Amino acid sequence: MDEFESTKLSKVQFSTSVLSTPSNEGNNLIHRFKNSFKRNDSPAIQEGLLYSELSEEEKIQWDLANQPYKKVLDQRHLTMIAIGGTLGTGLFIGLGESLASGPASLLIGFLLVGASMLCVVQCGAELSCQYPVSGSYALHASRFIDPSVGFSIGINYLLMWLISYPSELVGCSLTISY
Repeated sequence: MDEFESTKLSKVQFSTSVLSTPSNEGNNLIHRFKNSFKRNDSPAIQEGLLYSELSEEEKIQWDLANQPYKKVLDQRHLTMIAIGGTLGTGLFIGLGESLASGPASLLIGFLLVGASMLCVVQCGAELSCQYPVSGSYALHASRFIDPSVGFSIGINYLLMWLISYPSELVGCSLTISY
């Protein structure tokens, strides 16, 4: 049995081996890419708990909750991600016809949908701040609801992009040709 799994831990320790680079390798793109495939050591767990006594599901949840990650996004990065996520190519494609039929209904619709999306994004942001994981919202569903729900959310996200990507390409070509 591994020493890590058989001994009780006296304090909480976090591994930051992924975040630090060895001094002899430098910090260029090739070395970072190569080092990204190295296995990350699992962080130690809370005092008095044995890692080997946890179930497989609890081990997965513990590893997901304690992954080291870099906090390098500034406020301007987050703002541009939010704008890019809400203003898609559908705005450019469908806005002209809707604007011609009447700007008041378009404004009311944008306000209603924007208010509801603001609530959803705020809830997601609070969830990500409280329980940070290196992954998408599907990991939150796996953690708090059930792994099968997280899997189905991941599959739905994949299918959404597989279906909507051709529409994005059409929107880009229409925008460029204009």
